[in-house]
Amino acid sequence: MLRRHTLILAAALLVAACGSAATPPPSPDAASSRATSSPAASPSASPVPTPDAAATLSTALDALRTAYSFDATVTVGKTVATKATGRWVGGTSEVVVDQGDSTVTYRSIPPDAWIKEPDGTWVALDGDVPGGDPLDALRSPSSVKVTAVDASGVSLAAMYPASALGLAGPKAVKVVLRVGSNGSVTASYSTQTSSGTATSETVMRPVTGASPYPAPSLGG
Repeated sequence: MLRRHTLILAAALLVAACGSAATPPPSPDAASSRATSSPAASPSASPVPTPDAAATLSTALDALRTAYSFDATVTVGKTVATKATGRWVGGTSEVVVDQGDSTVTYRSIPPDAWIKEPDGTWVALDGDVPGGDPLDALRSPSSVKVTAVDASGVSLAAMYPASALGLAGPKAVKVVLRVGSNGSVTASYSTQTSSGTATSETVMRPVTGASPYPAPSLGG
């Protein structure tokens, strides 16, 4: 059970998200309508300054350093394999994992972790859980660039070693990140598995005023 817990955190919580949310271009009909109704061409608008990609990513992750909530989905092909919702607060975390036929709650206070049984009792898991912030894996991409900027945020494309995402293989993995103007960070990546293309998507939002999770009372 501990191995499953670790894999879920690596695949669904470290990185993943909704990808780029840039506004799509207008349809040809809409563009034609505006061109026809406009009495004269207006002066071109000043271009939006392109922010520094590395600084944008670093600042966004710094805002999540104390505490954040997350919603993650892992899809294989067109089938949702796993959903995870939870919080990371000051090095502790609690996550509810839904795998379709089962829903499990985990709590982690490294190096210890617990699972909540269906009857509400907590049971300690064997083995040690790694400490640290899972999002630290996103702090050192091999490369990162800005792909879109609009009023709602900045879209980034970053490359990471597979090992940084808990994946096997020598090839770098492209992660699409979205830094929202509301402080959220979303990320997504895809990888090939024996069951088809697996896509991990996660949305992370800063949390204020939250206290670290306490160790649960075993058996209650």
